[in-house]
Amino acid sequence: GETVLLGTRIGFDGVVLDQVPGTHAFRFSVDPGVRFPLHTAAPGKVMLAYLPDQERGSLLDRMTFPRFTPNTITNAADYEAELGMVRARGYGFDLAEEMEGQY
Repeated sequence: GETVLLGTRIGFDGVVLDQVPGTHAFRFSVDPGVRFPLHTAAPGKVMLAYLPDQERGSLLDRMTFPRFTPNTITNAADYEAELGMVRARGYGFDLAEEMEGQY
């Protein structure tokens, strides 16, 4: 019953293309076209997790990891570990990494 976002990557940003709203009374909604930092959002994590190793490594070497909340991942090593967990689970999620209280 959770909201699912479909997005793509443009440079170091993700861009929302569409969404499937969740079934809960409280729903998260994002308009198509909204950009988001790749390192803070589930769609960004999934996009990067499944890039070929060399392409992912090159991108991470050039990325910055600004802190938005206390939960934001702020360095490439920790982010690469998170991407490994995304691959192991088969899905990504974020824990209030861009906005406090948004899970």
